[in-house]
Amino acid sequence: MSDLPPIPHLKIEIRKDVALVGLNRPEQANAYDRQVLQDLGEALARLAREPGVRALVLHSGGARHFCAGADRNELSRRLPEEALDLEARRVFEGLARWPWPTVAAIRGAALGGGLELALACDLRLATPEAVFGFPETALGLIPAAGGCLRAPRILGESLAREMVLFGRRLSAEEALRFGLVSEVLPEEELLERALALAGQAAARHPLATRLAKQALGLSIPRGDALDFEGAAQAILYGLPGSPFRSGRTEL
Repeated sequence: MSDLPPIPHLKIEIRKDVALVGLNRPEQANAYDRQVLQDLGEALARLAREPGVRALVLHSGGARHFCAGADRNELSRRLPEEALDLEARRVFEGLARWPWPTVAAIRGAALGGGLELALACDLRLATPEAVFGFPETALGLIPAAGGCLRAPRILGESLAREMVLFGRRLSAEEALRFGLVSEVLPEEELLERALALAGQAAARHPLATRLAKQALGLSIPRGDALDFEGAAQAILYGLPGSPFRSGRTEL
């Protein structure tokens, strides 16, 4: 096992040829602010250049929850123009386009931006108590970090609409049934299984793996959908009195 130089808000290890990245904001249920997103973007860039790294596992670190989405206190201060170049959208797109296979190991909540973060990974595993949802429209927002792009592709059109527009949440068992996650495992087995799968991917032919991931990515239309997410969120950020400005942090 080797380590990279410390990056705030993240726990990073390299185990053989797999990078293990743990979110490290447990008091906020791993909700992300600008600094966390900048740290994650920096980590992804570093790890893409790290010799020998051929896969990545993203997990909740020591927190009970994978990620509760955007930090509500910071969200309440957002300006409309920030949504046009939303940091979360940029970083999550970087994760989706990261050159090697990625696995999200999910326990607890993956809500809002936390679910968008998981959707940007190639594969998702979960523990039985995991829960998935998009609370944004109840807050006067939309999923604007790639959720409206990736959710229909992974979950199917009808279920994605039900989650985004009607607020449906999925249990781990439902997430498995609908193909959002590939396996549901006991908590004590989650990380090792994620590392094992990442190791399997890392052991495959490196050039073939990178080209295959690029080919799979080419089938996902991005530009118009991501641009519209940003424009729509900019309008919503500008509305006075929206619920997201309350700064509530509950899941």
